[in-house]
Amino acid sequence: MTLVLHLSYLSLLIVSRMKSWLYARLSEDGEVLMFLENDGFSQRFGWGCDRINVSWQLNLS
Repeated sequence: MTLVLHLSYLSLLIVSRMKSWLYARLSEDGEVLMFLENDGFSQRFGWGCDRINVSWQLNLS
């Protein structure tokens, strides 16, 4: 039997300072797909893959 973990969506409400810290920690040894910045629909949005290849997005509206 194989156990497969699938996380499709996780929403966290955190303050801006914590979001910058979390973005830095998640992108360590991973890949940044979009830097944490204003992208037109969000004040700060970032997207990347962490070191175990889990894709994540942070959005501060």
